[in-house]
Amino acid sequence: MKTENIAKRKITVCILVFLLVLYAGCTTTPSQTAKPSHAAEEAARFFDDGVRFNEENNFDQAINSFTEAIRVYPSFQEALVARGLVYYVLERHSEALLDLTYVINLGPQDTSFYVTAHMVAGRIHNASGEYENALKNFNSVLRIAPISDAFNERSRAHLQLGMLPEALMDINFAIRLDHENYVLFSNRGTVFYEMGLLSRALNDFITSLNLNNFFALAAANAGKIAKDLGQYELSLDLYNHAIFLEPDFLYARLGRGNLFLILAELAADISTREEFLEKAMSDFERTVDVRRARSVN
Repeated sequence: MKTENIAKRKITVCILVFLLVLYAGCTTTPSQTAKPSHAAEEAARFFDDGVRFNEENNFDQAINSFTEAIRVYPSFQEALVARGLVYYVLERHSEALLDLTYVINLGPQDTSFYVTAHMVAGRIHNASGEYENALKNFNSVLRIAPISDAFNERSRAHLQLGMLPEALMDINFAIRLDHENYVLFSNRGTVFYEMGLLSRALNDFITSLNLNNFFALAAANAGKIAKDLGQYELSLDLYNHAIFLEPDFLYARLGRGNLFLILAELAADISTREEFLEKAMSDFERTVDVRRARSVN
C-alpha cells in the first residue's frame, strides 16, 4: 500500500517553517548562559537573520546564518535545531542528523528543542529504513510527553518491522490524541490492511476521506480494498474521485484499469464488455504516457 504523498510532505514543511518562526518569537538569546553576553547577542542576531532568510525560502543563506550563530555560540540549541530542520526540508539528511544528534547528546536542557531533535531524527531514520534507530528516537520522545505524531511515527516503524500489534496500539493512541487528523486514520487503515482486516481498513480510509475530501491517496486505497472485497460499484466511485483530484495519479489509474478488466469479465453482454475493456485500455495508456513523459523530464 502506498503510504506517502506530496501533500503530506508539504504539510511537514509548513510545520517546520512554523517551528522556526516560533523559535524566533520566544528566543532573544541562546539558551546557554556560560558565554559572555555580547557573544549571546551576536549569535541571536545571526539566528534572527537565519529565520528571516528561511521565511524568504532563501535556504542557503539561512544555513549560513545559523552556521554563524553556532560558530559564535557552539551550544546554541535553537540554531542547531533550526539548521537541522532546514537540512531536513532540503533532504540533506546526513547533515541534519549531525546537528540533531549533537542537540540530543547535549541532553534535555530545553525540552522543546530536545524533543524536536528526536522527532526529526526519527523521521529521517524512518525515511532511510533505519527503523530500529527510529524507534529509539520516538521512545525518547514518548518518555517525555504523549505526542500524537510520535505515536504515529513509531507506529510506522513498528509496521515496517512487522510488529503489527505494536503498530496498531501506537496508531490507536495517536488517534485518541488527535481524532480529527485524516492522515492518522489513513495510516491505521494501512495497518489494518497489513493485518488482513480489510473491512476495518476500508472504514478507516473512508473516514480519512470524509475528514479531508481532497485526500486522493485515501480514496485510491479505499478503492483498492473495496475492489478486493468485491464491492465494485463503491470501488469505481472511489477510484473516480481519486482521479478527479489527481488526473495523473498512476496508482489510482492502474487500480481503476484493473477494476474495468474485472467488470468486463462480469459483463452480461458483448457491448458492455467492450466498453469496459476500452476504459481499461484508456487508463493503461494514460499510465504509459505519463511515465514516458516523466522519464523524459
